[in-house]
Amino acid sequence: NYVDAEVSLIMNGSFEKDGMIDDIAEFYPMGWYDVNLPMGDYGMPKFGASVWNDWSSDGNYYLALYSNGYESFSAGDMATVSQQVYLEDVNDIIFDIKLDTSPGYESWDPQLRSAVLLIDGEVVWESSIAGSNVKGEYFDQSYTVPEKYKNTDKHTLSLGIRANRDESLSYVYYWAMFDFIKFNTHCGGNGYLE
Repeated sequence: NYVDAEVSLIMNGSFEKDGMIDDIAEFYPMGWYDVNLPMGDYGMPKFGASVWNDWSSDGNYYLALYSNGYESFSAGDMATVSQQVYLEDVNDIIFDIKLDTSPGYESWDPQLRSAVLLIDGEVVWESSIAGSNVKGEYFDQSYTVPEKYKNTDKHTLSLGIRANRDESLSYVYYWAMFDFIKFNTHCGGNGYLE
């Protein structure tokens, strides 16, 4: 079981390995080698991503995925950052997240944007779609990994931000800030390893 626990780990889950990165499309954070930031009209990006240090729940840095203001969006538009992982021994994927918007805008409208967690391209967790404002910090968010992913195959774990409906023009930036992504792994009956 030691070997299984060793491979069922997430790399750089607190985004501490590289320090600040202005644009992860140009310089990927260690371990997070698949970045998808769709472009908008006229060659401008709909989304952006960076590793920054003005908020974190563990260490000094976090991943910020954001939707740009002054862009049009179609329902389902999504930016993701991914890495390959083994999930054979993983019971839960746990992470901290902060949802924020442009200064001067007091609310994160869950009808317009969601922060998402995906496995192999399937959304398995998303921030609340209830209420009119879900802006804030959320610690120890948890997704219980079902048996269908518990095998010896590599799986793609993705963090993302998604547009939930069509918008002809959005003036608001939405930020999904992820930190302290970890696996709760049971190893040989000897307890849980982060």
